[in-house]
Amino acid sequence: MLNRTIIILFLLALPLICACQNKNDGDVIYSVEDTDNDAAFSEKQSPPAKNSKNRSANKSGVKNARFSDLAFRPDLYGPVKNLKMTVYAASELDNMPDKGYESYILTEKYDSLGMRQTESLFTTKNLLVAKSAILHNRDGFQTEVLYTDMFDNLLNRITYEAYKNGNWRRAVNYDKYYNPYSIINYTFTNKGDISEIKETDDRGNLLMREIFLYDDTGNNTQTNIYNPDGSDYAIIEYLYNAKNNLISYRNRENCDSLLVYYEADYVGDSLLVSDMTEVTVMGELTSVTKSKYDPLGNVLSREISFPKEKKTEQKLYMYKWDLWGNWMQVAIVSNDKTTVVAEREITYFPQ
Repeated sequence: MLNRTIIILFLLALPLICACQNKNDGDVIYSVEDTDNDAAFSEKQSPPAKNSKNRSANKSGVKNARFSDLAFRPDLYGPVKNLKMTVYAASELDNMPDKGYESYILTEKYDSLGMRQTESLFTTKNLLVAKSAILHNRDGFQTEVLYTDMFDNLLNRITYEAYKNGNWRRAVNYDKYYNPYSIINYTFTNKGDISEIKETDDRGNLLMREIFLYDDTGNNTQTNIYNPDGSDYAIIEYLYNAKNNLISYRNRENCDSLLVYYEADYVGDSLLVSDMTEVTVMGELTSVTKSKYDPLGNVLSREISFPKEKKTEQKLYMYKWDLWGNWMQVAIVSNDKTTVVAEREITYFPQ
């Protein structure tokens, strides 16, 4: 399970960035340095409206994006060609891709259809850690991902088989010697919702199993995660409002250690505030996190309380945006100190 999670997280990234145009070989570039700080760097300023020309939209229309082509980035806006993201504090921002490092540099290249072709991971000192190449068939569906080190030595290979609608049916993980060591099978309901993920080793021994349950409207109401011996690893229960927005969940990790409660309020379909509480099974309150968001779901402020330590942390999140509605810079204000936690540089295909 850990290996599959690392692989998925390595491929997944997040949104984009900022303001002002420069020309370079015919491409449109937005850079942080040219931005009017007073106008663009404020937690009170709303991000630009999302441009309708979103070339990162999944053309196959697959409902479960997590279980289909990871080369598509539905959270990016505009005809993105190249992305460079420098992360200084991965733990400080929601949805920041977890690469196993607190700080790192991520670069990505896309084709004109918005499909990701390559991804490279560097240390903040520009030392290449690993890179990936994403291959597709004639229909545009992802068929293979190759991971290599700084010397182009193979680290890991994943091959994919898909249903006609683009949802994955099977994924096989290979080591650097091209020996298969993990096979993941995906099962879907008649409505196209993921119903089961089952991972086995090359001998058929179970490594991990996830079961997904839904209500009549297609909302995932419960996810059960099982250990290799069939025992419960975690049970996650979800509750939605009348507009099918998630308003609460309860996560019982390891089913005997930590309970996580989440509650959220919306204005229309926009997330407004959320509260997350962590409690031990003995009833001891460990932390309470209260968050506020902008209309696009970006966190604006966060208050984290630790009752046992009698400690409270307060943070304000500030953003810079580009003309496509992608963020270019994220900074946190805490204890009267402003710290930049992530920056991006984006090159767009000319229009």
